Amino acid sequence: YSPDGRTLAATGEYFISIWSPETGELKHELAGHHGPAYSLSFSSDSRFLASGGIDQKVNVWDVTKGELHQELIGHTAIISGLSFGSNRIASADREGNLKLWHVESQRETLQTRPLSSDLAQPVFSPDGTCVAIMRGLFSVAIYDVQKRIQLCLIDGHSSPLRSIHFSPDGTKLLTTSEEATAVVWSVKPATKDDVDSISVAHTDAVYQIDFDGNRLLSGSYDATVCVSDLATNRVSSRYTGHESDVVAVDFHPSGHAAASLDRDGQLHVWDTETSEPLFRIHPANDRFLSLMGTTGGGRRGEFFSFPGVLTTGLFSPNGKFLVAYQEDGMKVFDADNGAVRVHLNGANSPGWAVFSHDSELVTIIEMDASMPGIWDVKTGERLHSLRGHGLA
Repeated sequence: YSPDGRTLAATGEYFISIWSPETGELKHELAGHHGPAYSLSFSSDSRFLASGGIDQKVNVWDVTKGELHQELIGHTAIISGLSFGSNRIASADREGNLKLWHVESQRETLQTRPLSSDLAQPVFSPDGTCVAIMRGLFSVAIYDVQKRIQLCLIDGHSSPLRSIHFSPDGTKLLTTSEEATAVVWSVKPATKDDVDSISVAHTDAVYQIDFDGNRLLSGSYDATVCVSDLATNRVSSRYTGHESDVVAVDFHPSGHAAASLDRDGQLHVWDTETSEPLFRIHPANDRFLSLMGTTGGGRRGEFFSFPGVLTTGLFSPNGKFLVAYQEDGMKVFDADNGAVRVHLNGANSPGWAVFSHDSELVTIIEMDASMPGIWDVKTGERLHSLRGHGLA
């Protein structure tokens, strides 16, 4: 979804498809890459969409007109990741090069030496003044967008990094790795000496995190979830109700509850103050599941995957709903008590889903179906089929 919620984009083998979530209309099929485009990112005002492809190009599209706005050429390898900042695009390729582009002038404003990480994903700070990217297996470099210099190099992990995230206010950077900690770095940033760190301890690798103001939610392969207070550097509560790896976590918008999902398909909703379970949703069989939230423009901007599961978040943006797969199909659940609100008619297999920004619609790509659809969250009716090319 675009940040304003009015556009849905997906990349396939030959085209990038642009739909209207409200009508299901296929508005544009964007053809400008020679081969698949692996990375997409909307501008903050939703006017433009950047795409990075196997053809080593970064294309910038006018979403309303469905036309190629700019073509940024300079990479010599497949684009592995890109991110749209306020007026910059950061792109990384599989040779480990990072480039910053000024959107209006199309000028390349920064190129770094190889990062020794062929699948690095650049991440802008919320205000767009900094960009962070993995450098090698164990370090993260942070660059000043305006000054075009490296501010600092964060180097404190002893095992390979898995992900990096800025806090919503941009003052902290969280890194997860294959070791049993999530490290939160204070990013002021000015010089290397201004970077401090604290650790959130687990006994196995941290898989996913979420921020809520000054609190951190971390789910681990040790089957626990921690709520950590970043001001005091302490774990304030720990949930131990899971029996297998925790693979997705999400703060309720109110902050009073959290949802966590394990590899067995058990969805737990629990009190973040007392760590007491509020309710559980069982998958009913081993084909379970799809549990989703908001992407582009929300606080979750990436998805995590493992066999049988694709997930971005858990709660709907308004905090009222959860979507999950059970034996007889996809359902909408009440986020307060876990009661089934409605069956999603025709959604018979697990898949990937995402709520609209107003929480009234849910888009689902089923694993056993070739055509994505849009459902009404309140009635369970399939409103639209998203016709177009096959999705990548």
